[in-house]
Amino acid sequence: MFRILKYLNQIKDGSSQFQRFSILRYRTYATDQPPSNGNDGQNPGNESVEDVQQRLFSGEPLHLRVDQIPPLDNPEVSDFSIDEEVEEVTKHQTEDEMEGILEGLYTNEPMHFRVDQIQRDADEIQMMSNQMDHEKTQEASNEGIATVSESPLKEREKRSERYFPKLKKPPRASILNELKVETVIRSYWSRGHLAALIDPLYISRQRMFRPEFPSRRVLRQHRVPVDRETLYHLLPDDATTLGGGYSRTKLGELMKRLNEAYCSTIGVEFSYVHDQEAKYWIRDRIENTELRFMHRDQLRYCIEHMIRTETFSEFLKDKVPKEQVRYIPLGSETSLLAVDLLVERALKKHNAREFILGMRRLGRVNILANVFNLDPVLVYSLVQSDIGRSRDGSCLGIDAVSHSSFLRGVKKRMILMSCCAIPQNFYPLTLGFTKAIQMRQNDEFGDKVWPIVIHVARGLASQGIVYETLKLNNVKNYETFGTIHLIFNNQMEQTIKREMHMTLEYCTDTLRTLNIPIFHVNGDDLVAVHFIMRLAADFRAQFRRDVAVDIVSYSRFMTQRAATKYEFIQVQQAIMHTEPVVHKYIRELINEGVITQSEVDIWRKNSLGSYADAWQKAAKMSTGDIDRNIWHSQLFLDQIRKDIKKLEKLDKATGIDRSILKKICDKFSTVPDSIKLSPKHLGLLKRRRYLIENDKLDWVICEALAYGSLLLEGNFVRISGMDVNRRLHILEEATAGGQSYDLLNNLDYQQAKYIHCKSTTSQYATAAFEYGYSCATTRTLVVWEAPEGDKTSKAQVVIDHYFAGGYLKYNYHSNIIFLIPHYHRCETVSKVCNGRPERFLQLANDCETATEINVNRQFEQTNMILTNVSTPANFFHVIRRQLRMAHRRPLVVFTPNLLISSAECKAQMKQLETGTKFQPYFPDPSIKDIFKVKKILLCTGKVYYDLKNERKNRGLDGKIAICRIEQICPLPYQKINADLLRYYTAKVAWVQEEPLNQGWWTYVEHRLLNLPCITRLECIARPPRADGGSRSVQSCFEEHSRVMVRAMTLENN
Repeated sequence: MFRILKYLNQIKDGSSQFQRFSILRYRTYATDQPPSNGNDGQNPGNESVEDVQQRLFSGEPLHLRVDQIPPLDNPEVSDFSIDEEVEEVTKHQTEDEMEGILEGLYTNEPMHFRVDQIQRDADEIQMMSNQMDHEKTQEASNEGIATVSESPLKEREKRSERYFPKLKKPPRASILNELKVETVIRSYWSRGHLAALIDPLYISRQRMFRPEFPSRRVLRQHRVPVDRETLYHLLPDDATTLGGGYSRTKLGELMKRLNEAYCSTIGVEFSYVHDQEAKYWIRDRIENTELRFMHRDQLRYCIEHMIRTETFSEFLKDKVPKEQVRYIPLGSETSLLAVDLLVERALKKHNAREFILGMRRLGRVNILANVFNLDPVLVYSLVQSDIGRSRDGSCLGIDAVSHSSFLRGVKKRMILMSCCAIPQNFYPLTLGFTKAIQMRQNDEFGDKVWPIVIHVARGLASQGIVYETLKLNNVKNYETFGTIHLIFNNQMEQTIKREMHMTLEYCTDTLRTLNIPIFHVNGDDLVAVHFIMRLAADFRAQFRRDVAVDIVSYSRFMTQRAATKYEFIQVQQAIMHTEPVVHKYIRELINEGVITQSEVDIWRKNSLGSYADAWQKAAKMSTGDIDRNIWHSQLFLDQIRKDIKKLEKLDKATGIDRSILKKICDKFSTVPDSIKLSPKHLGLLKRRRYLIENDKLDWVICEALAYGSLLLEGNFVRISGMDVNRRLHILEEATAGGQSYDLLNNLDYQQAKYIHCKSTTSQYATAAFEYGYSCATTRTLVVWEAPEGDKTSKAQVVIDHYFAGGYLKYNYHSNIIFLIPHYHRCETVSKVCNGRPERFLQLANDCETATEINVNRQFEQTNMILTNVSTPANFFHVIRRQLRMAHRRPLVVFTPNLLISSAECKAQMKQLETGTKFQPYFPDPSIKDIFKVKKILLCTGKVYYDLKNERKNRGLDGKIAICRIEQICPLPYQKINADLLRYYTAKVAWVQEEPLNQGWWTYVEHRLLNLPCITRLECIARPPRADGGSRSVQSCFEEHSRVMVRAMTLENN
């Protein structure tokens, strides 16, 4: 800048040096190398000094190139070459930054100046500088006045505020540089994590970012003059942390603080967060690096925990099979410590009471022993016994559904910690489990119950269930007020082709779509892990939002799985040259005097001795002792069993008093006068009142009576689905901005709550969430209503893992109800709604030969209940029975939605009154003379009404008996056998509207043939098909007609 000012003064004075140049409009060139005529569209020409001077001072900008400024005439500065300028500006720079500085100074881009403005500002600056020096000299000469000297930085700041505001308009170049510095700060916010040292093996850093100091690249990219002594103004928000409380700071100090905050062993992704308050909250704490410290007691606590964790893993790796060693987190001790630090912070600072933990197999046993404080004898007994193997398929898959213990540092306080099961879709189940406990404890804002989900890197990046479940956080009645996501990133995917499971930079990129802040931390930095876990707990408590922590570590048992030999050797060499984190901090803390070697030896000896004794005691325990100790420690399941014992017996009637039925019907068909409804809803209520007055209760009314009666008894009802209000239990006002009126929540002031949940389009996540909700409550009826169409297959993973195997594999007690639409309608092909009942029946575990077993024993041994009811009264009873059963099992109800508006499918009030109950089997009530019956048709569901009408049209009422099986699994063997024994001369056939290879036939065939009353069984169904419905309306009619004709034919039986 000094040379430019001197050069412009020479131009002003008409120096002879100026006559050697030809000054054009936009660029300055040397006369010995003139541009061509076609270069940039300009025609060079020689101009007089007067013409150029007139243009320079007319306010028109002049573009100069630094390398073409001639030497100055002043002998004092004529030798001050460009190279010396570079040396003066960069004397404080490192060698790695020299290349960027030289590139910035020798760039070919033009430099913009206004000669008159530069000269005017330079004169004012010189004048104020002289005045400041004069006042300083005068103050120093005043004797007898004692002044307290302030720091040089404060003194300079006060003087700058006093004099520099006199500049009405700062130079344009200065404003541009200030804006560029602000751009640099924001670039660190958004991309600083790319330069962070988060990989303890330094492998991923070589792939993501060159191992160089990031400030050089950032300054060069944003074209900021590289002068570390230059003062820059900061915005008020930036001045608080980056400026140290001052509005101006040096460029060197600013870059140092930015590198320490965003490019150290912590990488932060938060610039995409929409909530400005949350964004600045994170920024203030990340940039305040003084918060990253640990007290002496904290260091001792952490190193003792890590030693205990390492000893536990070292002891266990010699006891388990080699294929299970990879689940032992040796090398990731700080990841397990992070869970303990998170729990401690939530307990002491935010008064949390309960934690729901969902995780995979990695480190599961170690967390149960060292975080849950589960007795090592019990942990090792589960590892050794067949119970531990049968429940998860591996000796390390321990399924401790719930466990209570005292946590260290929290005296006289009982903390409940629950650990959910470990199939692939554990994430939505954990959230459902959490939501149920929050509702049970009346935790409206999630301050008492905290969900913690531990992911593995590969599963988080590639499984769609994660994104589907994250979308539920923004849906009413599905929010858990913040889930803490911990990623145990032990870099096992380093041995597998990276593009196989991750297409983006991090495994956590899926979380960015939901505005979840992400903290990446180096697992070998204990102080950074401690700071980030406190920050994550504080963020969740402050904003009640999700937060993710990616703890990057490594596994000492890296195996060559589908990897190239070069990649495997690279990782193995990096691990060999990396000192284990426990050993590194033991050495550092001993050198600092925090701990002694004798203390370390005592901790190791005590831990190893206790684990060895526990292993020997566990080997002597019997299976019964192990099972008894497991359930003794699970206080939550004990409470469930107490509630189950209070339930009424299965055989007791599920009907209710007539007065209660009338009360519910009255509330369900009327609204207060203050509610203004649309004509459509008014007509709906009028039709309901008509049906109630004429004792013709349809499906909607009977379903409302079932829910309403449970609500009046003090049981909650939670129903969810995409079209959950298709029954119109909730009515909308017809006014602009009118509120909704919930009919079932206004039955009585002492009733329980009816929870109406409109879910997303993801059946996979919603079904798993509702299943987890049902497992954590005994006083709530949970209902999931599947959407219409052949869409149940989207939730097949949930049905396989939880619905069918939850009780036998994970000991989950669930009474959830799946309402699945299932019917065939030939008016339009799109109305074929196939619920795929054959898939559910294939998963049923009831024995096909146990036909003489009693009903209670059937429900005790089965894993699910499956019904296909054909009357509204039976639908009423099966819903009420679900909360009154002594054995909690999931229930599937295939609902024929075509019968909702059917005139012949109605119920009477007396069928719901006290003394009535669910009927699993309906004999034919129209048969008077059993000796005239030639054929017996067994069916289920809506096809009964088709067969009944066809029999009436053909005049075969007395010759064909139509019997309905309402409960398919488990089959009511005793009732079927007792009824069919009367028709000892009739032929028996099974009729279904589904294709032969679908529906109910493959399940009922062998079970019915095992009954003494049936010797031969025929199946009447549509031809086998691969899809769920017919291709056209005509083919649908033809197939249905052939089924009816075969069913009514008597000659060929």
